Amino acid sequence: MFDADMFAADQDPNLFRLSDNSLLLTSFAWRPVVGAQTEPLEQAIFTEKTSGVSGLFWGGFCAISRDDGDHWSPRQYLPSLPGYPEIVSGSRSWHGGRHRGQVVELKGGRLLVASYDRAPGGKAFSSYLHVSPDLGKTWHYSGTILSDPDGRIGYAEPTLFVTEDGTLLALHRTFGADDRLAISRSRDDGKTWSQAEFANVSGHPYHVVSLPNGLAVLLYGVRDIPCSIRGRLINPENGEIASEEFVIQSGATVKDIGYPTGIAIAENALLAAYYWVDSRGSRYIEGVTVQFD
Repeated sequence: MFDADMFAADQDPNLFRLSDNSLLLTSFAWRPVVGAQTEPLEQAIFTEKTSGVSGLFWGGFCAISRDDGDHWSPRQYLPSLPGYPEIVSGSRSWHGGRHRGQVVELKGGRLLVASYDRAPGGKAFSSYLHVSPDLGKTWHYSGTILSDPDGRIGYAEPTLFVTEDGTLLALHRTFGADDRLAISRSRDDGKTWSQAEFANVSGHPYHVVSLPNGLAVLLYGVRDIPCSIRGRLINPENGEIASEEFVIQSGATVKDIGYPTGIAIAENALLAAYYWVDSRGSRYIEGVTVQFD
């Protein structure tokens, strides 16, 4: 397991196998709001509604393992987001934004990771791109993926997927758009992006599993009671999403479920994992095998 920061709570970890066979972990961290010499930025504090516990955003980060997870490099925080203030004046920048999504590796060991955040005073989340030219050793900020200048629609939890024709897709959870999937496209490896396209898919967040037989599957959670975990085929050539939806799990009567991820386990099968709550209120991680004939 990845070493914990004794002062931080890590959220939404993601794990990827890179071309040099190393493992890349990406996540973001919170720190407890306690007495300090310098007051932190109020807009960087999140207070959980149910418990009243507050956390201070501490930044998006990555770490690398070269022995299948037995040992990990120190966590490396992403560069500061331009235009965002310091979280703690003089000592802590707004590192990278929040991250939950898939990393893309391009030719030559170039990695792309997307993040999201809401600038202090802003009305909605925007999404951003970060680039590593050397398989995660160093990172730099690349630019904005999606942002609504009017602040009506928020774009969050972007995951990245490259189609066979070389188009880079960013798949976003949305706020203010009926939880519909928003897609933006880049045909120049993330340098520039299209405006949002809203698909006829509702849920969040999104994860794409590519199977050895050539199929690609889009996984997502739906938090409309009864809540469910669902999926659709996505065309690996051009990113077109199938209209037919299939249900992997259903019936939860609380909305705090979901966040599916998955891996291929056979030519035509995947293992989908997500968190779930049963009828007694017990929360756990569940896995379901999905096979495509």
